[in-house]
Amino acid sequence: MKRGFIILFFLICLLPCVQMLMDLPDAPAVAEHLSPLPDAEFADTPFVWLKQSNIWFQDHFGYRSFFIRLKEQIDYDLFHTSSRVYVGKDGQLFYRSVVDIEQPEIQEALRLHEDQILRNVGRLADALAKRGVTLIVTFNLMSNRFIPEKLPGSVPHPLGEPRIHHFLQRLRQIQNVDYFDTTAILQDMPKDQSLFPKTDFHWTDFAAATAGRELIRVLAEKENRAPPQWQPLQKAVTPNYSGGIADAMPLLLGNLREEKIGILPDIPAPDGASETRDDDTINYVFHTKTYNPTLLKPMFLLGDSFSFGLLSEGIAHLFNGFYIMRLGPNTLINQAMVVFPPDAKYFMIQAIEVQKGFFNSFTNDDEVTRAIETFNQRPLTR
Repeated sequence: MKRGFIILFFLICLLPCVQMLMDLPDAPAVAEHLSPLPDAEFADTPFVWLKQSNIWFQDHFGYRSFFIRLKEQIDYDLFHTSSRVYVGKDGQLFYRSVVDIEQPEIQEALRLHEDQILRNVGRLADALAKRGVTLIVTFNLMSNRFIPEKLPGSVPHPLGEPRIHHFLQRLRQIQNVDYFDTTAILQDMPKDQSLFPKTDFHWTDFAAATAGRELIRVLAEKENRAPPQWQPLQKAVTPNYSGGIADAMPLLLGNLREEKIGILPDIPAPDGASETRDDDTINYVFHTKTYNPTLLKPMFLLGDSFSFGLLSEGIAHLFNGFYIMRLGPNTLINQAMVVFPPDAKYFMIQAIEVQKGFFNSFTNDDEVTRAIETFNQRPLTR
């Protein structure tokens, strides 16, 4: 009996090596960055090679995905926790990296550079205004700002008001900046409307479309136009939806799922209009065949993944032109000025509160100077 147990234990220990050698089936891969094969030569740098090899083996040993998913499943089922995700009340998920790392980093960046950021936003706004372009800025706060009561009790709650609130109050006071307040829009939504899916950190299509309608109203008022006569949003149910946060908590029995309430696009494009997506630089382009005086002036939107929710109902079709460039953590403002559409009369920057691309640009005086110089050299149409 004892010998049999020892043999069984030995065979189990060999299983990962057998899986690696024979490429046997494993659990679905976990979304993560894995170390590459060693690039050092053993004969030249044996200690470096051994260190790289050890890191590679840790990332590629047999049945690694199975064991990761098994641990996550045990943590979730028995302890209602996860190494990468906060599991909140009613199954609401929050990225640990956002709550524990990214929000504190932006808090510190604002403590050190808030005045500089606001000054540079004002510089860009003034340069745009001189050539007839309006700068619109909007920030999307993370879900834990709206539903803090759903965070688990283990999450530390910093004392005092988050610095981002003070920053946004000052941002709306800058001359030539039109601040579009999505926070107030979401806070005013009926309590029975979900603002965020349980398994994703993006706002729901319903919340985004509500904000999109308000954006149209604000711009129509700015252009002395009557806003559209809206019909109730047409809801579309997506069963078994699993968002990005659920992907970060890879369970052995499959990702957590929920019923997602989306909306159906309900604004048709004008006759003869063109629409393209996924270009190398400009990710979305909508343009009317000829200028239509009943539509809003063209807009260039520099935004992250939240910005596409604004378009979920099809509000781009209410403009003579609509362009979107993706804002990422490595995007700099001058890159947007290089491709600035000549007919755009609105330049809108949309960013989540932890969007480093925005803060990196506007804490760099030289970058903003380059952006202004580039914009001033761009040909614009009246």
